[in-house]
Amino acid sequence: MLSHQQISFIRKLKEKSFRYQEGIFLAEGEKLVDDLLRSGCKAIEIYFEESYSGQLTTHPQAKAISIREMERISQLKTVSPVCALFPISSPPKLNVEVFEDEWGIVLDDINNPGNLGTLLRTADWFGMHYFICSSNTVDVYNSKCVQASMGSIARTHIYYLPLDEFFASLPKNIKIFGAQMNGQSIYTTDFPKGGLLLLGSEASGIHPEYGPFIHKNVGVPIAKHNLRHGPESLNVAIAGSIIISEIYRQHFST
Repeated sequence: MLSHQQISFIRKLKEKSFRYQEGIFLAEGEKLVDDLLRSGCKAIEIYFEESYSGQLTTHPQAKAISIREMERISQLKTVSPVCALFPISSPPKLNVEVFEDEWGIVLDDINNPGNLGTLLRTADWFGMHYFICSSNTVDVYNSKCVQASMGSIARTHIYYLPLDEFFASLPKNIKIFGAQMNGQSIYTTDFPKGGLLLLGSEASGIHPEYGPFIHKNVGVPIAKHNLRHGPESLNVAIAGSIIISEIYRQHFST
């Protein structure tokens, strides 16, 4: 049974400032909680509905609560029978030279948590584990982002930095590729072994002040027979995922 104080505490984790003040985030769903545990995250508490009989009931931090209590602490429209509290971890110190041989994803004011979570999951799938986010990019521990990432937040290093300062700190041999609708086709672009992919928001795109730092703008070409009647653009998570896949295909698929 949860006390009123415990319920209030967990419900307040919806607020970004409170999450970071306490250093705790909420993860919901059996698969998500299990994935975070298997990735090395140490649960502070695990809660499961009294009717749940899965493997997480045997975890030393697991506690049974009522359906009503689970509904009160959940941040999801469809309540899961399992949720857990995990500590917010800090990424290791960033060494920009890593991008000579690895790829990083740079996000310019991506404010949709589902898009961020999807990009984390896709990049994790293709072995890209560095994200550099502008200060106005949505918080990675937002519940919708945590849900969409399906555990990838535990396997990626996520930094929130002033992008102009970050770009200025890069050695000249590290190239930045900007994702733009009018950019060169990714299928005719030779991507280096390492570098940075810059993605802007669907509303504003990449901010103009970052233009001087970009080595080349690239884009996902629309099918020729669809030029007149196709969609105007791709969702940023979909476009980013396609570009990430092509970078992987060129260098790491064999």
